[in-house]
Amino acid sequence: MTFEKEFEAPDVYAAGLFPICPATHDLGIGRLFDLATLLLILDCKPRDAVLDLGAGSGFSTEMLARLGYDVVALDPDFSALRHNRRRPTWDRSRIEGTTRVVQSVAEGLPFRSATFDGVLGMNVLHHVPDLTAVVPELARVLKPGCRAVFVEPGLDHLTSRETQKAIREHGEDDRAFDVMGFLQEARRRGFKNAMLTATLSSELRLLPVEEIELYRSGEHPRLHLRPEGVLEELERRHAFAMIERDGVRPKTSRHPGVLSCDLRADNVPTHVARGSRFQFMAHAANTGDTIWERTPSRLGGFVTVGCRLLSVEGRLLNDRLGRTYLPRDINPREAVSLAVSVEVPADIPSDEYRFQIDLVDEQICWFGDLGGSVLVKPLHVI
Repeated sequence: MTFEKEFEAPDVYAAGLFPICPATHDLGIGRLFDLATLLLILDCKPRDAVLDLGAGSGFSTEMLARLGYDVVALDPDFSALRHNRRRPTWDRSRIEGTTRVVQSVAEGLPFRSATFDGVLGMNVLHHVPDLTAVVPELARVLKPGCRAVFVEPGLDHLTSRETQKAIREHGEDDRAFDVMGFLQEARRRGFKNAMLTATLSSELRLLPVEEIELYRSGEHPRLHLRPEGVLEELERRHAFAMIERDGVRPKTSRHPGVLSCDLRADNVPTHVARGSRFQFMAHAANTGDTIWERTPSRLGGFVTVGCRLLSVEGRLLNDRLGRTYLPRDINPREAVSLAVSVEVPADIPSDEYRFQIDLVDEQICWFGDLGGSVLVKPLHVI
């Protein structure tokens, strides 16, 4: 093997590495920051249908699928989609959601109305010739109350050295992107909210501790540490944008609003043996505004009755004593009664404990963690 071959970097697209690899180190760190920022404002959950607009070779598609989303990757470039399709196959063990690719353009989305729970686009809109056609298409394919989020270069994009090189060497069709114009168009065309997020990359917002008071005054000499500087950066160089479709997204345990219940229990024993099993009846009334879904999924978002074992001082010892599925979806102001079965661990010492009964929005929260009341019973294990 020659020296050149031994140290030759792989094709980052064919190997499914772009942009997270040494060859694209700085770009990759920036893309991770951008994606994390978009996901925080996208407000989606595992099992949601998400359109990855302008998905390219599949970095964002793979990350969305790892989070459990059902992803449709759309791009007009067939060769990029070929890489996109292969990328999740490199490590299937990490893919919790699903992926499929579609070759098309943003101005004419080949999907039925109200298909998606979210749309995500990374550096795609500045390639679109007719943004006025994109906005109503996004409103059409999004479900009511759901969001589309974007990160884009701004008005100065065409003057950058990187852009000029991309146009010269690869024939890129970049355009200057007016984020404020795009957001204003969205407000006119089916979106109830159109927002910028005042987020700049960390190196622009590093604040020496001795300058904190100057920052608070709003008169810091560095433009990026004043509101007008942040706005200029977003408009001219690096904008994060969110648009939210008209309507209201239903509140379910996958996308909860207020999770609250009135919980009672009958026939809970006070003395049990190690390794034994006991049953009791639980009665739960939905006093919140959220539908409790009952269909189990390994990605969570459904409601069960859960039991925990605590020491008498309140320290959590075991939160896996058992889960009991609901018999059906429970709407607000409805109630349900069900038999709960609990297996006492065989390896715990004989002692006095506290037995806690609560509802669980699986992989989201226990209801009691939100400040609601839970049932706590004394339990002596013999």
